Amino acid sequence: MKIKAFFGIMMLLFSLVIHAQDPHFTQFNMQPLLLNPALTGNFSGDFRANVNYRDQWRSVAEPYTTIQFSADGRVTKSQNSQLSIGGYVMNDKAGASEFHQTLAGANVAAGIRLGHSSSLTAGLGGGLFSQGFNQGSLIWDSQYNGMQYDPTLGSNENISELSVSKFDLNAGLVFKFMSGTNNAYNNDGLKGTIGFSAYHLTRPQQVSLLTEDAKYSRFTAHADLSIGLAGTNTAIQPSFLLMIQGSQTEIMPGLTFRYLLREQSRYTGFIKSSAFSIGGYYRAGDAINVVTLFEFSNFGVGFSYDINASGLSSATNGSGALEFALRFITPAPNKSRLSNNPLY
Repeated sequence: MKIKAFFGIMMLLFSLVIHAQDPHFTQFNMQPLLLNPALTGNFSGDFRANVNYRDQWRSVAEPYTTIQFSADGRVTKSQNSQLSIGGYVMNDKAGASEFHQTLAGANVAAGIRLGHSSSLTAGLGGGLFSQGFNQGSLIWDSQYNGMQYDPTLGSNENISELSVSKFDLNAGLVFKFMSGTNNAYNNDGLKGTIGFSAYHLTRPQQVSLLTEDAKYSRFTAHADLSIGLAGTNTAIQPSFLLMIQGSQTEIMPGLTFRYLLREQSRYTGFIKSSAFSIGGYYRAGDAINVVTLFEFSNFGVGFSYDINASGLSSATNGSGALEFALRFITPAPNKSRLSNNPLY
């Protein structure tokens, strides 16, 4: 219990003193609007909704929980271009202090077809960034009276802001391509996505023990490929994520295997499409991540677990984060074809 309390206090102080990083999800491809504004509307279908939930450090401290919801779709589209909009909200609460970050905003993205099977999309987003915490739930050294903890004593901490709310601005680019296939859902041919994004371009003020503290902009590079194995229903899917925010860098390569269980019947639609993916990522210096995804018709359900591999593993016994993701797309993704959907 003492280890658990000490760990919780150290994690709390760490989050308050440094420039706070954005909350992150292991299943980054399942929260597209918070990964890159240019991914807004950039999918096979007309409307999409995503929900993610992450629970971290529950075994050693008050848990850090993160939840996000997003929805996006096309406004206009033609053979060679499309305009899309979307919105998102994310809330992250850290431990006993109830230190929280909330992001809420809207994105707009415009895409053009570059060739028969490639596209380029630019996206822009704006909204609200806010932070706050419950100072009354914290325990400070100055509240020790020489014999015991005395909650009536003041903290003597010069915390300039208990909560802040500021305007936020984000931007991004995404390039997509396909080769050897006309269906983004099936496991044939070669498909890929390469993207770059920047969040918090306005560097909004954040809650800190410092008198003035702006949130660092977050710069992200991401890429994923799907390589179909000829004569099989299987695809190899390598991916890569790089995020830089101030002095913090996150590098996460990954590899999953996707198996197409069955295709939807072409005429009656009675047989629904389904696929299953399993694999892993490695968040450098932090965790080994096991990920799975089951897709059935319009729905995708993802699960991941982070096995802690950092210096904290002696306290966590390897326990990290549990994460769930739910995605809904209409019409079902396998129905879209390149001929009527320029951005897949």
